[in-house]
Amino acid sequence: MQSELDGIVGLRDRTNFADKAFVSCCADIGIGRSDVTWRTLGASGCHFDEVDAVVRWRYPDRTFSNTAKLDDPTVNGPFVGVKRRF
Repeated sequence: MQSELDGIVGLRDRTNFADKAFVSCCADIGIGRSDVTWRTLGASGCHFDEVDAVVRWRYPDRTFSNTAKLDDPTVNGPFVGVKRRF
């Protein structure tokens, strides 16, 4: 019987600058059914009253043994988000 569980460990940090600006980053790595799974993410943003506006770049990757190259995708790129705090 094959396990469907992966073990993951990661780090996260956020630093505030001035009153409204911040940068954050995180990284994690995991093993289990996949040979290796890892992800990095960097972000910068601004605080506005109850809302944060964020621009991020994310780079995830995973590798499986004995699979076709199409089954090992690496997709990365920017994204923009808004987060409401309450």
